[in-house]
Amino acid sequence: MEQLIQRFYEKYAQTNTNTIRDFINIVDWNNRMIGIKGARGVGKTTLLLQYIKKAGVFYILTYERMSKSVLQALQLDVHL
Repeated sequence: MEQLIQRFYEKYAQTNTNTIRDFINIVDWNNRMIGIKGARGVGKTTLLLQYIKKAGVFYILTYERMSKSVLQALQLDVHL
């Protein structure tokens, strides 16, 4: 589980929000469950990561599970 969390934080830190598709504004993000279906490589994961980053809905569960380099990549002001 820790590897999965670490991988998420790394992908989150690398997510570019300079170019965002209009589809991000069409989705009703207030729904309790949203299904995203599409072929491989069309940007499903990127869409979610961009939304999380743009909307600021991301929160960190525990700092203890992340390495200092990941925290720095996320540009978080955290003192370990």
